[in-house]
Amino acid sequence: MDGGSIWQIFVIGLKGKTNVIQIHKDATVDELFKKISAKNKIPPETQRIMYAGKQLEYGRGKLLTDYNIQNKSNLFVVLRLHGGSKQLDEDVETTDAPDMISWEDDPNTPRAKMSCGHAITPETLTTYCESLLSAGKYVFKCPYISPATEYCGREWSYLEVRRLAVLTLDEQKQFEIKISDNYLRACLKCGMLIEHERACKHMVISCECDDTWL
Repeated sequence: MDGGSIWQIFVIGLKGKTNVIQIHKDATVDELFKKISAKNKIPPETQRIMYAGKQLEYGRGKLLTDYNIQNKSNLFVVLRLHGGSKQLDEDVETTDAPDMISWEDDPNTPRAKMSCGHAITPETLTTYCESLLSAGKYVFKCPYISPATEYCGREWSYLEVRRLAVLTLDEQKQFEIKISDNYLRACLKCGMLIEHERACKHMVISCECDDTWL
C-alpha cells in the first residue's frame, strides 16, 4: 500500500494526552471513531470529536476530507464526564440546558450560560477553543446549530472564554501564545508584525517596507 495514502492523525483528549491514529486518507469519519474507541476503550456515543471548531458527525457516512482534515491534523475529543473537574465561580450564570457540544445534561455537571445564551461546560469550552487555536484561528464563535439548522456564530471575547472555561494559568499562557501567533504575522522582508484580516488569512497585505505578500 502506498505510504502516502496512510495518514497520522493526532487525537488529543481532555487531559492533554495525545494518541496517534493511523488511517487511510479516504477513510470515513465512522472509521476514525472506531479506531479512537479501540485505542481509548471509549464508546463512540460518549465522545465528541472536534476539528477546527467543527464537530465531526458520526453515522452520516462522511469522509475525513469532508471536514478538510489532512495528514498530521490535530483533533480534540470531548467526553461526557459527569460532574466535571472544573468549577465555575459562584457568580457565573449557569443553566440546566444541555451542553451544546457534548450534550451533557447531568444536573451535577455545571454548565455556563454564554453571552449568546447557549450552554457549555468548562471542559467542553476549553477543548472547543483549543481546536480553533490549533487550526490557526484566533476568534472564538459559538458553534450552536438549532434544530432548524440556524447557526449562532456569535463571537465570544477571550476574557469570557478565559473565565467560563476556568482556564488554569498554564492554559491561559498557551491560549495567549496561540492567539498572538495566529493573529500576528511577520513580514518576510522586514520582520514587522502585521495583523491578519479577519475575513481571510490569504488576503494580500502590505507593511511599512511596501513589501506585499500573501
